[in-house]
Amino acid sequence: FTLLIRLNHPKMWNLEVTSLDFDKIIENGLNTVRELHTEVDGYLINKFTKTDLILFVFVVYFLITKMIPWIYSNIFKLNFITLFLTLGMRIPLIKGLIKKLLKSKHELLYEGMHDMLFKNRQPDDIHEVVPNRPMIPESIQKSIDYNYQAQHAIYSSGKHSGTIYCSENEELNKSISYAMGMFNDSNAFETESFIGAAQLNADIANLTKRLFNGDDETYAFTTCGGTESIMSSIAAYKFWAREEKGITKPNIVFFSTAHAAFTKGSLLMEIEPREIPVDKNGFHNPQLVYKYMDSNTIALVTSACGYAHGNIDDIETIAGIAHDHNIGCHVDNCLGGFVNCFVEFSQKKVLPFDFRVKGVTSISADTHKYGYGPKGMSVCMLRPKKLFDYLKFTSVDHSGVPFSVNNFGTTRSGAIVAGTWTALMKTGLRSYADKVKKVNETTLRIREEMKKSPDLKLYGPNNCYNMVCFDTVNFNPIGLSSKMKYEKGWHLSEVQHPPLCHILITDANLDKSDGFLEDLKDCIELAKKAGKKYKVSGYQALYGVTTKIKDASILEKFIEIVLDCSFSTTLERAKIDDE
Repeated sequence: FTLLIRLNHPKMWNLEVTSLDFDKIIENGLNTVRELHTEVDGYLINKFTKTDLILFVFVVYFLITKMIPWIYSNIFKLNFITLFLTLGMRIPLIKGLIKKLLKSKHELLYEGMHDMLFKNRQPDDIHEVVPNRPMIPESIQKSIDYNYQAQHAIYSSGKHSGTIYCSENEELNKSISYAMGMFNDSNAFETESFIGAAQLNADIANLTKRLFNGDDETYAFTTCGGTESIMSSIAAYKFWAREEKGITKPNIVFFSTAHAAFTKGSLLMEIEPREIPVDKNGFHNPQLVYKYMDSNTIALVTSACGYAHGNIDDIETIAGIAHDHNIGCHVDNCLGGFVNCFVEFSQKKVLPFDFRVKGVTSISADTHKYGYGPKGMSVCMLRPKKLFDYLKFTSVDHSGVPFSVNNFGTTRSGAIVAGTWTALMKTGLRSYADKVKKVNETTLRIREEMKKSPDLKLYGPNNCYNMVCFDTVNFNPIGLSSKMKYEKGWHLSEVQHPPLCHILITDANLDKSDGFLEDLKDCIELAKKAGKKYKVSGYQALYGVTTKIKDASILEKFIEIVLDCSFSTTLERAKIDDE
């Protein structure tokens, strides 16, 4: 502050120099500064106290670090409509007007979502209370059959991106159903009573660890899904960093294409999530990690592959950075876990993804996807074992009995454990490798065919073995997805930022690749003719809103429509939240 006053003092710029003697110029300048020193210091002492100067420093610091970034991100980066909504929702009068404008759209979306979920449900098949008397077996079976057929009619065509990962193998399904029936009352957590379920659970964890080349210092355990696996690893890093490095305000760094569970887990566990954007073409720059890291960073996150674009990150480079800085590196095998493990049987060159990579300290992989097991199981792997030790929760003074648990839940359904174990044993290593080979060959073929189309372009690195992510040229990709759905029965995956489509190749749809490419050609022409006019489902209507409105408080209300509808049985009973 003193220096600023000195530099702006008029005497500083009235140096009388009559020659080009630079030594003299410098000497005159120094003499002027010396004269000003006493004068300015006296001025500061008379006008300001030490408290004033300290407060001034804090105000300037706050403006630079907090206010200016907030103004930039919340005002200058927004378009006019978003800016109006963002600011308007904070003014009571304007907030009321905006609510009225949005209510009709809210109701339309609600009706669209509800129509999609319950349009075929029969009034006599709605049960909102427990019946006074036991239902007769015939009625129970009728309801079960009806609800099963309602969903089976949607996915049995094999025209889904992902969702159903195994073809309708009657023999495999029969074996899985038998195993689940035998263990339907078991809890793998209660090892003393359900020793069989506990043993099968241990088998799943240990064989998965070996598939990912874990060593004796690697510890694996089952969870209820990918989100719990991810959150378990985040928790392990937090407790490890707190105890061993004294970090009390931790952060994790990940690319914007990482699974949403990393943000969810961070917020629940009070960890700062630091998101690195990808470039406009969907490519990642691992060197940007350095920009987002600091002394409080506890882990870096990679994907193999990511859900939205099917990208396998540069795991070697990112894990190397993590190793050099003594922090964790998680590899999320959200969609690629039980593909990456077996693709090496048919390909010589495979992108690094497992514990063979120096610096990788945790991996999550879902058995209920390409492991072909029942929904509701994943495996989390940690290395070294002390990470697992930090994750343990032990209670010795509980009013019941002392116990210790290593994940967020305690009950682990023996039925799902037995079904997963059966799927792994029944399929076998060679059969998995054969299936993955076909999946990869189909993926590569579809990519090559799309490259030939002047109306399509691949998005991002497209370097995984089981997904094709693509954009359209000069027309709406969501419009193309709509035509594929309503004209040909294909359910593509739609993603945002930017709007794109992808198809995840599975054992259930790979034999329909020829039909997919033919249908795609037909629908491209239909979508180009339709332009912006196309039929939308409830989800697509919701998607359209989210691409236009960036205000989080407004978006949350729209997105929560999905949850509201999922737990309502009739449109009349579903309440629209005017707040």
